[in-house]
Amino acid sequence: MRYLVVRDVMTRDVVTVTASTPFKDVARLLDEHKISAVPVVDERRRVVGVVSESDLLLKHEYRDTRLRAGWLTSAQARAVQTKACGSVAGDLMTSPAVTVGGSSSAEEAARRMDVHRVKRLPVVDGEGSLVGIVSRSDLVTVFLRSDAEIRDEVWREISQRVLLTEAGTVYVDVRDGVVALRGELERKSSVDIAEEMIRRIDGVVDVVNQLNFARDDSGSHTAWITGPT
Repeated sequence: MRYLVVRDVMTRDVVTVTASTPFKDVARLLDEHKISAVPVVDERRRVVGVVSESDLLLKHEYRDTRLRAGWLTSAQARAVQTKACGSVAGDLMTSPAVTVGGSSSAEEAARRMDVHRVKRLPVVDGEGSLVGIVSRSDLVTVFLRSDAEIRDEVWREISQRVLLTEAGTVYVDVRDGVVALRGELERKSSVDIAEEMIRRIDGVVDVVNQLNFARDDSGSHTAWITGPT
């Protein structure tokens, strides 16, 4: 099974700034390129942080200096103060940056965006140097695969990884990314494995599993299907 990885969908031409880039230049770049965040890189293009729209908006939120009285009560409050009073990207950025490798799966990138509540991730090589950027909209393109393409991959995987070692018959139908399975396999564990495998195919929205089985071997199912790391 071939999974789409981050390098397949990322943008390679990335707008960047350095730690010394002035506040107004950062704001101008975000506006001109219609982006919500920009990586901060050093002289070797290693990612040292990210400046987002929300970082810049702290300047509005805490414009009134009287609101700063209690800021030094926690590390988080001091970080907010630094950003709100900052004049260059090095003061404004969130560091360390949340990044992802080019060989990571689209699934892993989406998980990191969700966990860290960010809309885009700098993509780095093994040295931490910037090679691209991946956004939520880039990951959504995974679901643009045609039903015919998904069906071909589903059938190929079932033929090569289930029916070669399992007696039975499987019928596959795909509509709007939803995969429907009908037929019968010898073991219940094989039915479960088939569904698990298909759910991990890029572009699959859901699986309607109507496969029957001749023998219930529950308890002997070994999770041998793994995705990319």
